[in-house]
Amino acid sequence: MLFKSRRQAGKLLTKELQRRKIRPDVVFGLARGGMVVAAEVAKILGVELRPLIVRKIGTPENPEFAVGAVAEIPKWEVYETSQTSRPGIVVWWDEKVLRQIHVSEEWKKKRVEEKEMEVLKYRNELQFSSHSNHSNHSNHFDHCLIVDDGAATGISMMAALSAAKTPLSGVAAIKTIVALPVASTEAADMLWQAADQVVILHKDPYLEAVGVYYRQFKQVSWEKVKQLLESSYGTNKKIN
Repeated sequence: MLFKSRRQAGKLLTKELQRRKIRPDVVFGLARGGMVVAAEVAKILGVELRPLIVRKIGTPENPEFAVGAVAEIPKWEVYETSQTSRPGIVVWWDEKVLRQIHVSEEWKKKRVEEKEMEVLKYRNELQFSSHSNHSNHSNHFDHCLIVDDGAATGISMMAALSAAKTPLSGVAAIKTIVALPVASTEAADMLWQAADQVVILHKDPYLEAVGVYYRQFKQVSWEKVKQLLESSYGTNKKIN
């Protein structure tokens, strides 16, 4: 299966969610690329779109090979109080890979701190403090749908699931649902062990790069993420 764009993937993903009669309380998109797919899902289902920031942690020898990730579900009120707080940032490690590469606790701590600072930087990019209309939105949801544009290793989504399930995030979802246009078989198996429900349009045991499944796969800017959030708020306000 080859998708024209992230938007088209979002439309196709929504059709499958509707077929399965899945209607969440909120749609979380992994920023940045996953937000485009998630925005289509949220718009069609008529539910709130929220960002979920994830930063991968690479191995010492190969920064591109992820061994873990940090994730945060931004809470609107965080931006009313402090731009440097870290109350909702969680860490997820691939313990199987960690045992193989034998990294020190000091290395892990340093890498986590670096990635936490990146999360804070990108959180600030979204500048939620200027969106006063969001300040009364709930941070508590029963059914959370978490969407990305694809999963090769599944590490980003595992960190996202951890963020959605932990009380530290202020969400602690009762039920978590993962929705992906494409994923490797290994990632799909991993996600099924962590989520309550998983919806994947296409699984590939040999998938190494999500982008090969899209004709258009341009990098998504933080400005685009902000535009998607603003547009989603206006649409869902009318629906609800």
